[in-house]
Formats: sequence, C-alpha cells, structure tokens
Amino acid sequence: MKTVKLFAISLFVIASAFSPFTAGAQSSETPVRTAFIKHPGAEDAKTFFASNTNFLFEVYKVGSKEDIGKILSAFGKDAAVENISQGVVTGDYTAFSLSLKSAKDKDWFVKTFKKAGLNTIHLNNHPTVPVEKM
Repeated sequence: MKTVKLFAISLFVIASAFSPFTAGAQSSETPVRTAFIKHPGAEDAKTFFASNTNFLFEVYKVGSKEDIGKILSAFGKDAAVENISQGVVTGDYTAFSLSLKSAKDKDWFVKTFKKAGLNTIHLNNHPTVPVEKM
C-alpha cells in the first residue's frame, strides 16, 4: 500500500511540473520597456489612437535615465507632438503623458513607439504583443 501511495504522489508531482498552467506561468514574463495603456476606448486600437490627442501610458521596467531620455526625445522631436513628459514612477512602471497637436493614426504610434525603443505593447487586459500587431 505504501508503494502505491508513493507512486501516486510521485506521479502527481511529475504531472504538476508539466502542467499547462505551470508552463504558461513560466513563459508569460512581460518584456522590459513594454508600453501599457489602460483606457476603455483602447479596445479598438485603430479608433482609439485616431480619435484622441491626449494619452497616458506607462512603461514597464523602462531602464536608466538615458532610456527615459530616449523615449522623451523620440516623441519630443516629432513635429506632431505638443508635449511629452515623464510622470509618476510606481514600482516597475514609469508613466508618460503625451499631448499631440492633432490626432494621429495607429501607424504613427507604431513608428514612434519603435523609435523610442518600445517594441511591445499591452492594451487593457489583452496579451502583450509587438507594437505592429496592436
């Protein structure tokens, strides 16, 4: 009887190690410098970006002051930008406030995010994706 219990416990432990829940948890690490946008209108990225001029986004593990400067510079050098500023740092997230002179399409954001070194984005509760696929 002890052998059967020992075998059952061993089998459970081995099966747990290869569970899809465990495997998913190990591979779901958020990439550094991921832009996070939390806004009800962001469910449809194309419409959201094309119909607004003010944006608040956070960047996960932005990096050094030079990395922050790169983000501010990439947006700030663009003629379409009225203002870009760093906001509050909350844990691993650094907020940025962006104001545009006029609304821009999603492609403009893809290009500018990539210029700033932000290659992945997380919109609301959707999975993190490359900016080109938002």
